[in-house]
Amino acid sequence: MRRLKRRDSTTRYFGWTTGFGLLAILIAVPGTVQAQTVAVPMFSGKTKKMQASAQAKIIETLEKKGVKPVLQKQYLEAARKNGIQPKKMLMPWAVRKLSQQMNLHGVVTGNGSQEKGMLVLRIQLMDPDGKVILNKTLRTKKPVLADGPIAGLATLIVKKLGSRSTIPPSSAQKGSKTEIIDVAGPLLRPRKSSTSTSNVPKSTGKKTEWKKQKKDVIGSVPDVLISAGLSMNVRRGLHPKHSSGMYPGLRLDTRFFLGSFRDIPVIKDIGMGGMYNVTFGLDYSGEAEQNDSNTDQHQWQGELIYRLAFNQVRMAPAILFRLGYGSTSCLIRSDNPRALSAGYNYPYGALDIHLMLHRPKLRLLVSAGYLFLVSGFADISGPGTGFTVKAGLELALAGSIHIGLGYDLFQFVGMKIEETGVEVSDVYQGFFIRIGWNYH
Repeated sequence: MRRLKRRDSTTRYFGWTTGFGLLAILIAVPGTVQAQTVAVPMFSGKTKKMQASAQAKIIETLEKKGVKPVLQKQYLEAARKNGIQPKKMLMPWAVRKLSQQMNLHGVVTGNGSQEKGMLVLRIQLMDPDGKVILNKTLRTKKPVLADGPIAGLATLIVKKLGSRSTIPPSSAQKGSKTEIIDVAGPLLRPRKSSTSTSNVPKSTGKKTEWKKQKKDVIGSVPDVLISAGLSMNVRRGLHPKHSSGMYPGLRLDTRFFLGSFRDIPVIKDIGMGGMYNVTFGLDYSGEAEQNDSNTDQHQWQGELIYRLAFNQVRMAPAILFRLGYGSTSCLIRSDNPRALSAGYNYPYGALDIHLMLHRPKLRLLVSAGYLFLVSGFADISGPGTGFTVKAGLELALAGSIHIGLGYDLFQFVGMKIEETGVEVSDVYQGFFIRIGWNYH
């Protein structure tokens, strides 16, 4: 009986001891570490297939490493709820705000481009404060990146996120040097030195490598152009001859492409354009013996445009195919029967060639078009034809200021003067200087 009581007391002692020990262990061991959450919004750039493939592989690899990804839709919805425009949702202040609300540990962004026959993907990792703590560049000749480089990149991302708290804020940005990696196979093969070559750009605060790259690939035709300015005009035509010296006018030009709203292949290069030129102070002299300033002259055009751009080529040539409808009229209010009013409506097609003479500031334009099915009105009747030519220089300053200097000519032939039946040859020339706003 005594032995049995001893065993019961011993068992009770060890039971209490074990219970307190387990409780102490549970109290001493910290709670389960929360999985890291990283936003991976849609990558931007021109290499759509490579961007999509790389983003999908990065997300898949991060998930395998225990990182919870936040995709484009979730990140975009959070930005809209906070009144942040999609174009600004990756700016440092926006990343800081969204990271606080979504409990993000980082944001991974990517930008694809083509350089010297290679596909280039630039990856950046920003911490919750919007600072760049990792900057990598992958190069490949194949549209799909191999698993090796992606796995290595994901490992670096996880490692950088894990060590972020030990990196002083002042050194996190300074230490984010761009490393260029050639992807020729499944392995990462770094260059001899990631810091010694002069052609390896570094991240310097807000002026990141992406902004430098964006400047390099700006084409000779902006996505949006709105400009206005002064025109000087000359007219020669009809019989009896209507001629004039230089007379001034006001000219407005506008153009935009869908690429300013949607970066979708083919669709982004479809656009619309327009021109309006109104003149004043016009005096006629010559055979018409007319000297009358009570004259209205108007020119306008509206058109659909398709752009074929080669921004990576040295002079960034771009070809614009334009199809539209326009009108040119010169209405003279006079009692002199020899002073004839003329008007022409016409559908037209034109081909423009734009070249970058000095990237990204100075551009050259040459253009030629055909006016078909021209119909006359006022004192002109019958169908006819015509042509137009145009040339100009454009200067872009401060990234968005547009200054243009140009010349255009419209000639109409084939119609007839109603009263005399004499065939029409009417020429309108214009020299213009304009200033406005353009957006890439």
